Amino acid sequence: MGRTIYRKLAFKISSLRFIVVLYTLLVSCSLSHADIRVTCAFSENSEAVISELSLHDKCEKCFEESDVKHVFQDMLESFNWCKKFNITIYNKISFSDAYFMNVTSNLNQGAYNSIHHIYLDSTGGFVEAATSIGDSVFALGSSVFVNNNCYSSCVFILVSGKIRFFIPSEIGVHRISVDNLPSGIDPSGDGLDEYLSSTYLKIRQHLMKNGVSDALFQMMWSTPSAQIRTLTNDEAQESGLGLINTRFAEALRYKVSAKFGDNGVAALGQILTEINTCWKTLSCSNEELDQLLRALKQAEDAVK
Repeated sequence: MGRTIYRKLAFKISSLRFIVVLYTLLVSCSLSHADIRVTCAFSENSEAVISELSLHDKCEKCFEESDVKHVFQDMLESFNWCKKFNITIYNKISFSDAYFMNVTSNLNQGAYNSIHHIYLDSTGGFVEAATSIGDSVFALGSSVFVNNNCYSSCVFILVSGKIRFFIPSEIGVHRISVDNLPSGIDPSGDGLDEYLSSTYLKIRQHLMKNGVSDALFQMMWSTPSAQIRTLTNDEAQESGLGLINTRFAEALRYKVSAKFGDNGVAALGQILTEINTCWKTLSCSNEELDQLLRALKQAEDAVK
């Protein structure tokens, strides 16, 4: 009882301290809206909001890296009783979002290992920012969940998740919009074609390295930017956008093979097959899927 009261009091004091520090850091950035929410995950079904980060849409670097590290380290230290943090990325995907996620990823590969899940609810934004966030998400080894919708460049973050939960949310793609070009590109200038060509190539490479086939790229390529092409579950599966990231599965297979040999690889293959069948056909219960994912997590833990 006393410990519970102390924890609640510590949460309130730490929240106030962090919000003051965060406000001081971001007040000079011409804030527009909240893009990132950080929460403490007490369990799979219980969490508390620690902070809302409001970041400027087109600000590529609103603050110094050392300041960001200081704030995030302060947050982790202030909430050292919180073992798992969740991050929600929503509204327009911006360069500041990407910068925050990059610093967060670097911190977690160092002294901290506390990012639990990434949640998405966005209609898109800057392509380069989204692919950068995607790389950070994969480096974190986080599972990605879609709340409501994930359209346009948001999909480049989704594909990077180790495990991707997006049913029954909507996933949609389309061509690059001239509304979301970096500040140095003139939509009516000669450099637009060159920019689009190089950016589409980077998108293709980003999808492929995360195990997503050219089919998804072609759906995006053939859909005008003023429209959204929503994917069915079958289309997502057939294009490689399944529950398990193939890039993650291949890296895990290599580790299992090195430690447990052919028998270990066979056991891992059976787990992955059952997970894919369950997800693709929607033929098993949530409890059965959870059991299969726990088996996958045990395989991952066994080779760490």
